[in-house]
Amino acid sequence: MAGNIVTVTVEGMRLQLPYFKNAEKYPDEVLAADLELAQCYMSPLSCGPLKGACSARAVYLMAGHLQVLTDRINGGNMGTGLQTGASVDKVSITLTPPPSKDQYDYWLNLTPFGADLLFLLNSFAPLGFYFGGSNENVFR
Repeated sequence: MAGNIVTVTVEGMRLQLPYFKNAEKYPDEVLAADLELAQCYMSPLSCGPLKGACSARAVYLMAGHLQVLTDRINGGNMGTGLQTGASVDKVSITLTPPPSKDQYDYWLNLTPFGADLLFLLNSFAPLGFYFGGSNENVFR
């Protein structure tokens, strides 16, 4: 950790998330790009409720979430939600999204890594994060 910025590495991601240990399937360059992109969503700063290892874990989980979504898209699986109906002739599939209180929760619950991240975030801030002195500045 340099200052209050947590260092995340490909090796650290492989240790934290053994799903990505296969370097042939997930080369270092791919995971490094995932980690960089994940920091657009999760700050690597060790401050607020997420500090040190918890902050790093959040970045690793977001990177894993993004990679699994990429794998699904690359595999032709564009559907998200629970399948409630299907047809064969003229191909028809009906999907029902799982119940979520907002789109962010829904998006994170699309992968096990996202669900783990959501639980981590909610365990540290079940009532939300407050910025400034007004109730209008609430992030959840």
